[in-house]
Amino acid sequence: MRTVPAGLRRLVIQRAAHRCEYCKLSQEGQEATFHIDHVIPVAAGGETVAENLALTCVSCSLRKAARQTAVDPQSGQEVALYNPRRDVWHEHFRKATMLGLVRTLENAGLIQPGPFGNGFLLTPKGSVYHTY
Repeated sequence: MRTVPAGLRRLVIQRAAHRCEYCKLSQEGQEATFHIDHVIPVAAGGETVAENLALTCVSCSLRKAARQTAVDPQSGQEVALYNPRRDVWHEHFRKATMLGLVRTLENAGLIQPGPFGNGFLLTPKGSVYHTY
């Protein structure tokens, strides 16, 4: 692990508003000190510069480790991890949340495929809501 100079550390913390840039957990009230993460790991050629650093809670830091990709447990495909310097948080995680919701509804038999592969939520009263 590379040492991050104090001034650069302060810049990263202030830019993140004292929140984990991966899960948005606040540093306030946490016993453990948040980590400064290399978004592109040093092992992959990532530099210790502001554009490549993110404030990270201990849990996210340990889960991400020195990875940029992970295997999606649903599809089995390797996918890029969230990058706080490139991705928009609410868009990235809305997609993941919606996909999880859609799969849950499909598994419960509440969504049936539409004529073009899109999904429809069937309610007990017979109303149909377009879901995706």
